[in-house]
Amino acid sequence: ERELMRGNEYLEYTKRIMARGRELSVQQGNFIGTKPPYGYDKDVIIDGKRKCHTLKINEKEAAIVRMIFDMYVNQDMGCVNIGHHINGLGVRTRSGTLFTQSTIKGILENEHYIGKVRWNWRKTVKVVKDGEVKESRPVTAIGEYMLYDGKHPAIISEELFYAAREKKGRHAKKKPNTKMYLTIN
Repeated sequence: ERELMRGNEYLEYTKRIMARGRELSVQQGNFIGTKPPYGYDKDVIIDGKRKCHTLKINEKEAAIVRMIFDMYVNQDMGCVNIGHHINGLGVRTRSGTLFTQSTIKGILENEHYIGKVRWNWRKTVKVVKDGEVKESRPVTAIGEYMLYDGKHPAIISEELFYAAREKKGRHAKKKPNTKMYLTIN
């Protein structure tokens, strides 16, 4: 029993050390995710004697990202219409699927496109429900996760990114056939 307890303590200690190392790597601007965002490819650069994982621009995909931001901010198109337009051009996501509303929203909310690296954006939260431990990964609110300058180049300007973020949620959603009635009391 003591050996098991010591083994568990050592495992938890090792996990904490690894987590601190990952956080330090992100603070230095390295990309340590498994899949790069659309518009980027993973790259390894040499910084002194260390290898640093970062991103490099995939020009073909980056043109689509720039088009998405331009259509959303400058042409006042919604996510669904942008998806239809891009799908009509024959462009697909990396997995070969169509661009959906949620895919477009994810691109518009991703800080990697302005040369930043975010950490703890989707923490794993363990919840006990009906006697079982279930894990979920909810999206963290803006400003509650860590954001650092990355070593990778930006695809779009910060002004365009923040204009898209400001525009989000400004328009009321209504169906085209909705009739509005005014009641006076």
